[in-house]
Amino acid sequence: MARLQSRRIDVLPPGTPKERGAILQDAMRKALKDTEMQREFLKLVGEEVEPMMPEELTKMIRETPRDPEIIDLLKIFTGAGPLPVR
Repeated sequence: MARLQSRRIDVLPPGTPKERGAILQDAMRKALKDTEMQREFLKLVGEEVEPMMPEELTKMIRETPRDPEIIDLLKIFTGAGPLPVR
């Protein structure tokens, strides 16, 4: 049986004022730690919330290799086209 995976990453565009980014990060942090939101998520999705906090996401983005092959692969995953063949 296939398992539903719910993943969402929110990234702000370059040039977004740091104050706005901080406001959004704080709001996401509060929402992801909210027990009522976690209960509702479990009810709707059928799995526990496994949040990636803003600091973890920022670190992951900064550490992502910038090789042309990796960039092309990321473009495929974030675009509307079909996924590459396995």
